[in-house]
Amino acid sequence: MALEPGLYGSRRAGTTGWLWQRVTAVVIGAGLLALLVALCLIGPLSYPVWHGVMGSFAVRTLLFVWFLAMMIHAYLGMETILKDYVHAPFLRLAIGSAGLLALVGLLAFGAMVLMTW
Repeated sequence: MALEPGLYGSRRAGTTGWLWQRVTAVVIGAGLLALLVALCLIGPLSYPVWHGVMGSFAVRTLLFVWFLAMMIHAYLGMETILKDYVHAPFLRLAIGSAGLLALVGLLAFGAMVLMTW
């Protein structure tokens, strides 16, 4: 019994979100692992040591990429939960927009803190 092509939607529906969720999870995990290794190698933290580490543009850029991955991961998770549990279209749009606005605000604040160090 063959399925009709348009009957159940696209075969790839959700694949992009699923892939982005996994990619961001790998970036988040790698960032946490790098942080743990760095903390073990640096030794006791003091302000001059921490300031020296954060003074590097490469470290701040990698932290921004990690933070961006966190925001994308959070948005995709929020979107999935909203699709599953909020069925009213206007309410889903309102909650999703508020969440997206909050995540963009957090990303902007994080960028400001990292780049003005």
